[in-house]
Amino acid sequence: MIAEGVHGAVTGSEDEWVTHMLYADDLTLLANAPDAMHTMLNRLVVYTHSKHLTIIPAKSEVVRFNSAAQFSSAHFYVSQCCFNVL
Repeated sequence: MIAEGVHGAVTGSEDEWVTHMLYADDLTLLANAPDAMHTMLNRLVVYTHSKHLTIIPAKSEVVRFNSAAQFSSAHFYVSQCCFNVL
């Protein structure tokens, strides 16, 4: 649902893309482009609201592994709070 139609991060094989990883109550979203990350975050907000869950931007961050210019100027928001971009 959150990653439907979105390309995630390349895994080393052109046929395999990873969009998210789950561990206990932690979620990691993966994307190669800011627009894909924005799409997944927007869908995640809708999902969490429908389940009465909360995303806490102060406990969340965006880790940029790609040094391309498209990520260097990207900002990611949830409920008008900006994620820290590393």
